[in-house]
Amino acid sequence: GVPVQEGKSFSVPNKLRVVGNIALRDRRPFSDAMVEFRPVISSELSDQGLPTPRRSVGVVKGGTFYANVDKGTYDVFVRPIESSGYPWVVRVGQVIEGDMTLPDFFIPAPVVEKLSLRNASSGGRIDPPVSIRTYLLPRGRTDWVEIGRTTSDYSRLSSAVQSQNIQVLL
Repeated sequence: GVPVQEGKSFSVPNKLRVVGNIALRDRRPFSDAMVEFRPVISSELSDQGLPTPRRSVGVVKGGTFYANVDKGTYDVFVRPIESSGYPWVVRVGQVIEGDMTLPDFFIPAPVVEKLSLRNASSGGRIDPPVSIRTYLLPRGRTDWVEIGRTTSDYSRLSSAVQSQNIQVLL
């Protein structure tokens, strides 16, 4: 006969409910954004064979968001839609141990950074579009966190990126 495999049962851990508010600096609710929870550490298998914590995306409505996440530590990204010109807001190292309300996220006014891109190997010509990503190295960490991205229009770049403590990796 065919050998019978022994099954293993496991339970899926309950997700935690996290809520918060997103507003402009003048406290008007801001809804044109996505909220993303990215685990700070690489996922490891739990006792049940499930990776934990897992990446989660929140739902934004009327300036309020909610997300169902695993217990863990996350970098929380509020990413306004790219066409809005507003910068990302990133909160690093947010610990989630139970259902909770996060402190409010405030979206600053757009900051336009302009620069010219030149390709030395092609006589200075750039073939658009060029994708630019901006990273932050949080204090006390060894991993870079993406805090903004944009695409150039020909040889000029306009980007809504906060200009403090950033490094542009090209």
